[in-house]
Amino acid sequence: MYEKGIKSFQYNVTNHVDFNWFSNFYGSEPQENYSIIIGFCNGGGNYGVTRQLKGQNKDVFAIVGYFVNEEDVPMYNKRYLPTLIHEFNHSFINHYLDENKYPEHVKQLDSAANDLYMNSQMSMSQQAYGNWQTMINESLVRAAVICYMLDKEYKPEEIKDVLLEQIQRNFRWMPELVSLLRKYEKKHAKYGNFEDFYPDIIDFFKEYAQKENERFDDALK
Repeated sequence: MYEKGIKSFQYNVTNHVDFNWFSNFYGSEPQENYSIIIGFCNGGGNYGVTRQLKGQNKDVFAIVGYFVNEEDVPMYNKRYLPTLIHEFNHSFINHYLDENKYPEHVKQLDSAANDLYMNSQMSMSQQAYGNWQTMINESLVRAAVICYMLDKEYKPEEIKDVLLEQIQRNFRWMPELVSLLRKYEKKHAKYGNFEDFYPDIIDFFKEYAQKENERFDDALK
């Protein structure tokens, strides 16, 4: 049973991911150890687990649900790809809002990102995103998934569906954020890597929050 499930996931999902894309896109190696575990005893749900050992990179585990059809065939297909790509992006993004590593990032984003979070707290909380740092990381990861799909020439309707899903989840800045990351891709030689580009991301969210707050203020006059 284990062998059949693992082979099915590798054949139908893992083999279709270009793992070289991530280091090329970010201009760096992952800062977390990422592993996939098939939850053979956990049903069809997907979730994540992390572990931090002293003096080592954080371990991130994606627990992938396991379910079969009436013929006992594992039901893995390409619809798992965005989930896998999403989770792997976290390994390259999350550390930029680690206050111990990048305190200036946190300081500069705090006010604006907190405003954005408070303006959508209900929907973010329902998705288990309990603070603005998680919201920003999720925003970047979701935008990066769309960049991956564009680079790999997914069907336009598939990409649009993913973009619309993010907007419906109240990542309302997603179209503009994707455009920003595409700008980074096109000017890779100028920026070098994602870390050097991060100040532009900070400016983006600060400007977005300012415009949104101005809209609210105008409505209350």
